[in-house]
Amino acid sequence: MRYIWPIPMLILALVVTLTESPAAESAFGYREVFPGATRAGPLTGLPPAAPVYRDDALLGFAFQSRSVAASVGYSGKPLNVLVGLDIKGRITRAKIVEHHEPILAVGVSDADLEAFVRQYDGRDIRAPIRGSARGPRDRDAIDAVSGASISSIVLNDAIMRSARAVARSRGILGDAGRRLDFDSFDPAGWNELVAEKSILRRRVSIATAAAKLAPANARLFPEGTGPSDPNAPFIDIYIGLATPARVGRNLIRDRVYNEVTARLSEGDQLIFVAANGAYSFRGRAFRQLGYFDRIQIVQGAQSFRLATEDYVRIDRLIAGDAPEFRERALFILRKATGFTPLEPW
Repeated sequence: MRYIWPIPMLILALVVTLTESPAAESAFGYREVFPGATRAGPLTGLPPAAPVYRDDALLGFAFQSRSVAASVGYSGKPLNVLVGLDIKGRITRAKIVEHHEPILAVGVSDADLEAFVRQYDGRDIRAPIRGSARGPRDRDAIDAVSGASISSIVLNDAIMRSARAVARSRGILGDAGRRLDFDSFDPAGWNELVAEKSILRRRVSIATAAAKLAPANARLFPEGTGPSDPNAPFIDIYIGLATPARVGRNLIRDRVYNEVTARLSEGDQLIFVAANGAYSFRGRAFRQLGYFDRIQIVQGAQSFRLATEDYVRIDRLIAGDAPEFRERALFILRKATGFTPLEPW
């Protein structure tokens, strides 16, 4: 461990680094996250992880978050956590290997961050992790580091996202997750995501919407109001599955993405919706109803309402070539609904 004190003094940061070479990664401190283990195999697979054994019994896998999820800290510099994951999908232990968080200036110590990650010992990665102020909390909550809440968020993301990626790739969470890449990330613009159909568009004109309502003798707008151009958009809507990091992280800021994904249980999905036009997909009644009455997800014979408590408003998109939208939102669709991203919807 070594300490680097950058200038100016107001942005002091603690830097912890590993001295192991890549050739030694097959045994990169696996006993620190698997007490009682007797041996570890080499790093293999995508994402890379080392199988860990007690004699001939497979205990689970050890891996570094940086090599699995390309995790970075609040400082924008590398963040690395050594994680142990057992074959039942529980974190055995997590240990910070490297960080560059600007914590000392606010009175937070390295020991505080280590105490934070120790809260993950024994956690089932299928469950969501909720942040909590220190004090009484439920069993799914994690006490954030006082004075370093953003660092707490990025540490949570590094641990949980990398653990779920390894679990999916090794079949610990079943085979379905292996058929959809949730974890790989590379930069992509809005037009690229639309072109590859990660985001789909549907435009409904005023004339088309009016024709749909004509048999019921209904109007789109009160008489004398609304757009005069029949070709103007009643709604111009874009929608897509934002759970994959390639989609979600290219649409919204990492901080927001990390906060939202921390609320997900394994199998929950994120739905992205953005729209322009005369019609609002949100409406105004959702706060009183507890769900959105103007939009539903339909899959086969099932329809899924979107709950108000699982709504995340997006202030802006980070994709530079994205259009301006009147409305932007993420919705969490829980696994318990029966929705599966592997089927058309």
